[in-house]
Amino acid sequence: MDNSSEYFLNLEFRLKNDNMWAKSGYVVANEQFSLNVRPAVADVNTSIFGVLKVSEQNNHLLILGNGFSASFTKSTGVLISLRYNAWIAFRGDWKMPVAGLVSGLCMIYR
Repeated sequence: MDNSSEYFLNLEFRLKNDNMWAKSGYVVANEQFSLNVRPAVADVNTSIFGVLKVSEQNNHLLILGNGFSASFTKSTGVLISLRYNAWIAFRGDWKMPVAGLVSGLCMIYR
């Protein structure tokens, strides 16, 4: 591969047969993967985060760390609570991807 060019692998998963909700050929999933060589990422000192404590309460999984806590439903994996220090970042049955929420927290924290 030429390092001055970009290379991508595009994958699509399509329905083989017609269904009640979509016809044959409908794209049910797709993803694009970069095939370029990427520079190594610097190591992160994870010791500053402390030891994570995980506990189960009824149908919830509670994760406690240094200055934060997160709670998920065990049956669906939905984030139902996120606290950062004393700040309640999120509470409720919200289904936004966690990555977007964490990015927002990082921006606020800085």
